[in-house]
Amino acid sequence: MSFDIEVLVIEQKGLVPIPFVSKIEVLNELEHDIVMRFTDTWKFMSQLKGIWYSLVKEDDGIKNAFLLCESDFEIEPEKLPIPLWIDNKDVIYNLTPLIINKDYISDFEEILKFLLEQSPINTIMFLAKYQGGDYEIVEGILPFNDFIIKLKDRKILFNICYLVTKN
Repeated sequence: MSFDIEVLVIEQKGLVPIPFVSKIEVLNELEHDIVMRFTDTWKFMSQLKGIWYSLVKEDDGIKNAFLLCESDFEIEPEKLPIPLWIDNKDVIYNLTPLIINKDYISDFEEILKFLLEQSPINTIMFLAKYQGGDYEIVEGILPFNDFIIKLKDRKILFNICYLVTKN
């Protein structure tokens, strides 16, 4: 299975290089052909202005988020914060917790915080996805600190797009 971790820095106009060393590679849509918006399945996120980024690690010559994260595919849906309006069992099946591997969590947080600061409106859209579950779900606004707490509590789910703002 392949994992993707995508961030849209809303309203960002120009690139600013990551000013620190990281174990995570941050690719952007302006300089890297492999970074593509999911225009067919994530229409709302894809249509917004800004710069789209992929957080990746190289694994056997392939760049994706597979080494950065994992999920708990055995967790019961009742234990997850599934949005109330989602009642389709096929959709719910693909909503599992995002778990950032401990070797990368510090860099992950620092990168997200930096990208958030690059948005003139202090807002990013965050999407972790895997193959399957291509049903567009967008969650409302979460302050950055709340997002990180929920992430550590395994309450941020794959295949849901989150609007994250500065605290």
